Amino acid sequence: MPERYGPWETAYTLFRRWQIDGTWARVLKKLQVKADAAERHPGCLYKRDKRGVTTAHQAGQGP
Repeated sequence: MPERYGPWETAYTLFRRWQIDGTWARVLKKLQVKADAAERHPGCLYKRDKRGVTTAHQAGQGP
């Protein structure tokens, strides 16, 4: 972990606090709303189309 974040115990304590109080769940939900608005899913290569969800490496391939 980079020194600029301080001791790992401090970062872990903050991470756990945010996990317990629901901060991470709220962040994820907002990111998912933005990704859906952009028709993309965060963290992967999915793209929505009218037929459903296809991965980027499958797009344009035949049956």
